[in-house]
Amino acid sequence: MTLRKHQGEFLKAIDNIVCGDPTDTIIVSACPGSGKSAIPIIAGKLITSGLADALCWVAPRKSLQSQAESNFVDPFFRDILGHRLLIRSSTNEVDPCRGLNGFVTTYQAVGIDSKKTVLTEFRQKRYVLILDEFHHVEEDGVWHSAIRPLFDAAKYRVMMSGTLSRGDGKPIAFMPYGRNRKPAFKQTVKTKIIQYSRSDALAEKAIIPLHFSMFDGEASWVDEMGTNVHYRSIANATKKDVGRAIYTAISTDYAEHLLNTGLKHWIKTRKYNPVARMLVVTAGIQQAKKAAKWLLKRHIRSEIATSHDSPEAIRAIRRLKTGETDALVGIGMFYEGFSCKPVTHMISLTHIRSDSWIIQMVSRAVRVQPELPYEMQYGYVFCPDDPLMRSIIAKIQAEQLPYLKKRAPRQQESLFGSDSQDPPLPHIPYGITPVGSQITNGREYTLGADAPGSFSGPSGPAEIVKTPSDIEAELRESIENHVRRFSFANRYKETRINAEIKRYFGKSRSVMSISELRKTMDHIEKAYPLNIGNRVKTVGIPGVSQPRGSGRRTSAAVVPFCEGRV
Repeated sequence: MTLRKHQGEFLKAIDNIVCGDPTDTIIVSACPGSGKSAIPIIAGKLITSGLADALCWVAPRKSLQSQAESNFVDPFFRDILGHRLLIRSSTNEVDPCRGLNGFVTTYQAVGIDSKKTVLTEFRQKRYVLILDEFHHVEEDGVWHSAIRPLFDAAKYRVMMSGTLSRGDGKPIAFMPYGRNRKPAFKQTVKTKIIQYSRSDALAEKAIIPLHFSMFDGEASWVDEMGTNVHYRSIANATKKDVGRAIYTAISTDYAEHLLNTGLKHWIKTRKYNPVARMLVVTAGIQQAKKAAKWLLKRHIRSEIATSHDSPEAIRAIRRLKTGETDALVGIGMFYEGFSCKPVTHMISLTHIRSDSWIIQMVSRAVRVQPELPYEMQYGYVFCPDDPLMRSIIAKIQAEQLPYLKKRAPRQQESLFGSDSQDPPLPHIPYGITPVGSQITNGREYTLGADAPGSFSGPSGPAEIVKTPSDIEAELRESIENHVRRFSFANRYKETRINAEIKRYFGKSRSVMSISELRKTMDHIEKAYPLNIGNRVKTVGIPGVSQPRGSGRRTSAAVVPFCEGRV
């Protein structure tokens, strides 16, 4: 398989560095969904070439740490890039690599690293620093001050972004700006610039085009002054009221109508693409719960994920990827870095209208499914028809229209037609009380043919390759279970056995590498045997508690006397 344009340019830049080029900083501006995940792996060539010792990948959120690890063990990347590198998740730990080729952390973790453990690590090794979606780092902000020492200490720096702009309009750290207050791409002897636009990605078939279905509606609310406000069309809302109109719509009946229309289309899509997944983006927790409950009532295998960093959300995302669930409802979850190729439908029930945020959100549905013919693939977005959303969609249209002309036109079945009221949310962004709304009409941007035919593809759960963190967690759990069972059977306190193991190895299991954990597992299986029938007392291992008794525990519960019992 051929590398994509930006991946090939990046590989060439790395090869040039290996050959003596003085470049030490590479900025990669590539549209969302285009394959930036391969960039850190390619940068690992600096390690295998002996120019660097380790790699540090800084991601925007904790939920993306596991995904970064997974990229390094992904068989696809291992095959196409021919690498055998491994990294692990670490949050301000001593020895974060644990014998591997690097680690992945988050901007938040570095920001609270009061002991400077990451900076100490950087000063001990030659690091390649990967700043993922670095537009999150505001110039002169808290994260900037935390990342700057790492940036200065790193031997090489790779900065990646899918949308080089911030929703608050503030400047991005480590980026020069021109007079128009936009990032100024200046290539120097030591800085290499690589750009990959949405048009580039469509031309290379690296992403699929988007089909937008936009819905107008009525909206009524009581403003902060107690005045009743009513719009027969949110599409015609004034600049002052457009945010309130959208918020009212997605907080009342309109949201259910939009969700129902998107769901019907997704069900039709599943007939020819049985692995298709659906994402629902909501504005708040109450809306998310209502949407998730609505889906479950319709027997859709769905879950809710409302926090980026919670273990529950990470597990829910994994179940979506493996096919254990078909739909996921979230609040701002489906943003940068969220990658699930089977996602075909995105239903937007949020009032956020930042250009970068919306582009990142809809781009969760642009990844190519290799099992399907490219020409029959589209990402479907269902959203409100408001002036702010239309302006963002117009930009996407302009980029993808030339490539859609190559697709054979086909009449598409209309998505429109309408088939309670949601209580006000605890947090009211505009200080208003939504009263009601309903869908009145809709418009489609028919950007290509609806996918015809049928597809018989994989419908069962997909296999997930274990990451180093997964292996570490499993080994620690196995050791803990073994200690618990041995302690119970032989009437020892678990703390005693754990203390013996720690003394034997001279360190806690929490700071052990995978190889050390495996050695620990081998040791306790021999020193603390569980096999009662073939038990042989351990000798010659100082400081090890010997198995004692029969290895069987008798219940202390009172057994009632039964007459005639022998």
